[in-house]
Amino acid sequence: MSGDAENGWQELWDSRAEALAKVFGKYDDTILHASVPFEMGQDVGGSPDVLSFPHHTDGVLYVTADLIGSDQRPNSEGQYELAVVHSAGDDWGISIIAICLTTQ
Repeated sequence: MSGDAENGWQELWDSRAEALAKVFGKYDDTILHASVPFEMGQDVGGSPDVLSFPHHTDGVLYVTADLIGSDQRPNSEGQYELAVVHSAGDDWGISIIAICLTTQ
């Protein structure tokens, strides 16, 4: 990725993360990065990065952080991220998001 492209990606990532934090509070320091970046496309296994928000509910909220601003076809409300909430200690949320994205 060129320097300009890298800076553009970082600005978009920072904007997404900041907007999500305004709604859901501080996200966990651990950012779940996909092994194949979402921008490479689902046909080659690209998946979005995911942020976890451990203080938004009594459980943990996982939210994708790559869909808004992508080539995603908007619904009637515009573009969106995917989210799942589950009890603290459970870890199935990331798998649910991955399944939803691979069956679109």
